[in-house]
Amino acid sequence: MRGTRVWKRSARLQQAARLLGPSATGAFASHFSPMPPRPATDAYRAAFRPSEDFAAPHVIQAMHVIVGETQEEAAELALPVLYLLTHFMRDGSTPLLTPDEVRATGFTARDASGPMAMLLIHGDGASVRRKMERILEVSGADEPLVMTLCHCPEARLRSYRLLAEAFDVAPRASAAA
Repeated sequence: MRGTRVWKRSARLQQAARLLGPSATGAFASHFSPMPPRPATDAYRAAFRPSEDFAAPHVIQAMHVIVGETQEEAAELALPVLYLLTHFMRDGSTPLLTPDEVRATGFTARDASGPMAMLLIHGDGASVRRKMERILEVSGADEPLVMTLCHCPEARLRSYRLLAEAFDVAPRASAAA
């Protein structure tokens, strides 16, 4: 297995120690799992055994994040995602609509329900950073893995750029071109 990085993820506590240990990097899928991540993180760290590939345990916390210039812009971008996640839990598959299409259905952010919709992190850069840092602190994770779903690719890329700015991460030369 030398040279191969093994990554495993878990959304269920009872799977955490079995799937994430004893010598791999673990990722907890809190972008869709309402289970508190800390017990899974602790179980993984307790079961971890150093290996040739991994000297120490390393936990990645997956999060669903949308960043806007303002709270209002982030709420606008989040509306179609909240609609999708709410309907996905009830009906299975549903298309990702534009904010205007969602509003035409009568759906509002107050109608959002289900664990996946409740786990969506959205806001301006500073508020999202605070929320993400708190989640990492509570979960005991070493780093975040960010997933962003938006109704158009430009909005998703802009969200990633705003998130990078919020964390003072400079773009790579190839990404900036």
